[in-house]
Amino acid sequence: MAASILVPVVVQGDDGFEAFTSVEAACRQIEAIDVQDGVYQAFDARGARLTLATSGRWVLLSQDGHEPADPDRLAECLRDYLTRVSAHIGEDRFAARFGGVDLQNDPLERLIAVIVKQ
Repeated sequence: MAASILVPVVVQGDDGFEAFTSVEAACRQIEAIDVQDGVYQAFDARGARLTLATSGRWVLLSQDGHEPADPDRLAECLRDYLTRVSAHIGEDRFAARFGGVDLQNDPLERLIAVIVKQ
């Protein structure tokens, strides 16, 4: 039996990362045309790659199933992104907004929590 998608769903697009508290919320927010253009990559909270597809104007999200979860890869991508955000808004504003996040050492779950909070 296939593993279920563990939320939050983390989606990487042109503007960075977003996290969604449900599969349904992610599917409602993501635009079908962008899925068709290959704009997004999606992951579950374990770092498992998710497949994005469309049916008409509807976005569908499912387990990829072809590759194992890679939490280290997702954590590295989130660290890179959050480091750029910190540099853009300033370390003091970043710390005030996101608390004591340690971009180099915090686990994937903490990095995803920061994305949810943004």
